[in-house]
Amino acid sequence: MIPIYITAFNRPFYLDRCIQSIKKYVTNYSSIKVLDGGTPIKYQEKLKQLYPEVEIIESTQDAFDFWIQEIEKENYPYICEFHDDEWFIEPVDLATIESKMKKYNLPAVKLIYGTEFLNGIDTEVIDYVEVYKPNFSYHAWQAWLFCMMVYLKDYWLIGFKANSHKLEWEQGWAEDSMVKATTDYILVNNLSMGRLPIRSMCQGQAIGSRTDGLARYRGLAQPLYLNATSELWYNGKMDVLENFPKDFSVGYLESIFREQGVPNNDIEAWKRLRTSLLDDVNFLI
Repeated sequence: MIPIYITAFNRPFYLDRCIQSIKKYVTNYSSIKVLDGGTPIKYQEKLKQLYPEVEIIESTQDAFDFWIQEIEKENYPYICEFHDDEWFIEPVDLATIESKMKKYNLPAVKLIYGTEFLNGIDTEVIDYVEVYKPNFSYHAWQAWLFCMMVYLKDYWLIGFKANSHKLEWEQGWAEDSMVKATTDYILVNNLSMGRLPIRSMCQGQAIGSRTDGLARYRGLAQPLYLNATSELWYNGKMDVLENFPKDFSVGYLESIFREQGVPNNDIEAWKRLRTSLLDDVNFLI
């Protein structure tokens, strides 16, 4: 069966939500492995207590090198990979997805259904998954997503090994080397792609490493928000399913920050960033 890999970035409250969603919605997976980058030991220990069946592997090197190293060790030809701030919201059967990937020779199946990836596509087959030919003239990301997909392991490795180890927002996602490598692979081999016909995952934008660069640019002190939220979670006082299936609500997180003593100016700065993210990427959250 397909193994699940979660890449984690010191957000135990998100990881808790993520694992709970797997246990509720996902069937026919072999294991859950967390590829962790920077989560303090005490948070790791609590997660192990909550989920003893989950293996947490701690990084000692560059994140991309670490992920590649661990995925290369995997013996199974398919993997499901996503980040700790992403979670399932609909039932997903990985055995069925695997069977359709083999039947239609698909290198990947998308689990998130963002509207910006749909235009210019004609669906070829609907057989649990929608099978389609990517329209690269519209959007290069029709061949590749950084996460929230079931991948042929070798396809995942092609993408990540092509990466320059640093994704810069200002360069634009479509120009990234991962996209070029996977697009070339699709075109050379004349492959189709797959996606589930309904959106099956959500992505968080409230706190954490995904928005670190933007937060720093706007003068936000991300550790303030991470520490406040993580400590409340560690002490068993955070509802990790608040506002599920959507991301944590602004009001709920604001109440946590105030309870934990985050200065008002920092709270207001976070709210401005959060509001702008809601406007920019509302299809994801």
